[in-house]
Amino acid sequence: MDKSLIFHSVSNNQWGGQERRVFNECRWMEARGYAIALATPADTPLNRKGREAGWQVWDMDFCNASMVNDFLTLRRILKTHRPRVFNTHGNMDAKVGMLAARGLDLPCVILSRHITPAVRNTWFNRLIYRSPHYVFTTADCTTAQLVRDLGVPSTQAFTVSSGIVPPSVLPGHEDARQALARNHCKGEDSRFIGYMGRLDPAKGMTDIIRAFGQISGQFPRHHLVLVGGSDDTRSVHELIGQLGLEDRVILPGFTDAPYAYYRAFDCKILASRDNEGIAQSILEAMYAGCPVIGTRVGGIPDVIEDGVTGLLVPPRDPQAIARALVTTLEDKEATQLRRDQAHDYIARHHTLEAMGQKILALMENCPPKP
Repeated sequence: MDKSLIFHSVSNNQWGGQERRVFNECRWMEARGYAIALATPADTPLNRKGREAGWQVWDMDFCNASMVNDFLTLRRILKTHRPRVFNTHGNMDAKVGMLAARGLDLPCVILSRHITPAVRNTWFNRLIYRSPHYVFTTADCTTAQLVRDLGVPSTQAFTVSSGIVPPSVLPGHEDARQALARNHCKGEDSRFIGYMGRLDPAKGMTDIIRAFGQISGQFPRHHLVLVGGSDDTRSVHELIGQLGLEDRVILPGFTDAPYAYYRAFDCKILASRDNEGIAQSILEAMYAGCPVIGTRVGGIPDVIEDGVTGLLVPPRDPQAIARALVTTLEDKEATQLRRDQAHDYIARHHTLEAMGQKILALMENCPPKP
């Protein structure tokens, strides 16, 4: 048994919040003396970054067609290396991984669920979710549902939200605002409202654009900045054109320097419609002192306490978003209080250090399976 090896499997092929969390957690654990190994699909960002970091990485397809081969390969790896911790993160690798780990008596097996849709109460899901020592979720609503519906013991289900990596230096708000205005050829007095993440309909992109359209005349200096990538942005561009907002909406694309945007924004919106964990973009914005508005969906209310650390609105409600924007932009004293309280809350509870210490304490005191 390799008592220092932590082995993660990830079936997703993107570079979103889940993959960033796994990578940052691995680096944090490595700095504390643990060896890291990954099983991921080939030619994915996490696979490449893991190899660049010098970790042991196995290429695995994690799809329906490869399920039997993935099971046999993963079972062989687990039997050979017997890691101190085995942690699955995606839908397909969790199914394969929990079955592959059964009967091997590994010291600590963890199933991490990063999304908030309810897990169906089927015999197979009960088998999968009751198999590990721990189930980690990113939202209290998910933890409660697994305990209530699937019978996961409350002593084995924990909410462990992602921890951000605070930047060493935060740019000044005015410096960041002016730089954003220059970079996009906007006037020196321009101000910005923003979104950060995938330009996905499920994230409420149309709701954000419509809300901005409702207040754009009231706040003529403000622009809406939608930061992120997408395979298809036609619907976004079409709506912007229909509302006559071509000169008021900026789409910079993907960025790996989000804090420069958070510091430039007067407000950050996350308008997810149905499902959301605790998005890293919300945690980062709150830490950066950027006022936040979020929908009452998934794990968002776990960190945005309405009127205390931000403002909450119903999902699929552009008018409610518009009202929250007006409140944020006009009541500067109350907004400043919320942003200060949000920063302090994130600094105490949602950094990578806080997340890592919680995981470390659980895995080092992992109870034996009955």
